[in-house]
Amino acid sequence: MWEPIQLAESLLAPPVNAGLLAGLNVLITAGPTRERLDPVRYLTNRSSGKMGFAVAEAAREAGAHVTVVTGPVQLQTPMGVTRINVESARDMYAAVHRQVGDTDIFIAAAAVADFSGERGQTKDQEARRLGTAGTRAGARYHQIGGRHGEASLRGRFRGRNQ
Repeated sequence: MWEPIQLAESLLAPPVNAGLLAGLNVLITAGPTRERLDPVRYLTNRSSGKMGFAVAEAAREAGAHVTVVTGPVQLQTPMGVTRINVESARDMYAAVHRQVGDTDIFIAAAAVADFSGERGQTKDQEARRLGTAGTRAGARYHQIGGRHGEASLRGRFRGRNQ
């Protein structure tokens, strides 16, 4: 049985394929990524994912078929939006790469971590490296829009400090 809020949302939702983005497939990334340093620790940021989810909801209300690829966030998925959960920048890249072929609009709103831990290091090497940059994590992720083709729309949102 649906909760009252879900029932109200479904009744008030705009009809599918109605609006400015009717029939378009929109792919949006949201939230942070977590880059493992070792089995216990990871690098991340404080992104809440709210901006990406708000854009997803607006695109859905404009009639688009929306897919959100999100890092670890505690947000409820807007009704009518498909959600793909990922953890690392590599996971996000792979998920986006699988979806982007059928996408008309790609919006990169996720706060992808800049660095990831290097694999195969000894504890001494790892201890010396902590506090310094590991390998570039998000570099491949930012190349996706360029591969999608000239007809695509690519958006990237940055915070005030970037």
